[in-house]
Amino acid sequence: MIRTLILLIDLFVTTTLAFLILIVFGLINPYGRVSQAVFYYWSLMIIKLSGVKIEISGLENYDRSKGYIVAANHKHLYDIPIICVASKLNIRFAAKVELFKIPIFGIAMQLAGMVKIDRGNNQKALDALKQAESAIKQGVSLVIFPEGTRNKGSEQMLPFKKGAFMMSINTGQDLLPVTVNRSNTILQGISVKPKTVSIHFHPPVSPKTNMKKRDQFMKDVREIIA
Repeated sequence: MIRTLILLIDLFVTTTLAFLILIVFGLINPYGRVSQAVFYYWSLMIIKLSGVKIEISGLENYDRSKGYIVAANHKHLYDIPIICVASKLNIRFAAKVELFKIPIFGIAMQLAGMVKIDRGNNQKALDALKQAESAIKQGVSLVIFPEGTRNKGSEQMLPFKKGAFMMSINTGQDLLPVTVNRSNTILQGISVKPKTVSIHFHPPVSPKTNMKKRDQFMKDVREIIA
């Protein structure tokens, strides 16, 4: 309980500090090194204070100087800092529009170059695609959870949404499948429990042979992540 309280206090302080830094540097270049460093150390702080250890495998499977569409399973909010810390990529996340409405946090997300997904608005969905294309051209990797939301109960992944795959096809960018295990064991009730989680980075999948086979593309990547 004490660990959880310390984490919450520190999270509030560091998120506020990150927000102040991003007001300056995020407006200049949301995909630059400063913005990435802020996000990385914010994530690292969460991992360290939670007592989480990460077993990482598959780093040799991809070129960390490139940008990717990163598709991962999604069990818990901890997946976000885990992927950010473990990947060694210039990471940004695609997130549902509701998260951008959270005071301070939502503005910080926008300044950090996170991509806003509004599934109920076709024009805004196109705007998100353009933002993603711009980010990728600058070497940014965009993380999308194909399940569309956290899978809180089932051992099986939820049905995949098409967004990550359409983005990969439309941008021509390789898709990097990622499997995260045991992230849902860290938070038990309102208490944070130190755990060891694992993350594996699979070899990238090219969209070039899948232009007319989106459903097969989704199926193949789902089998890889599972």
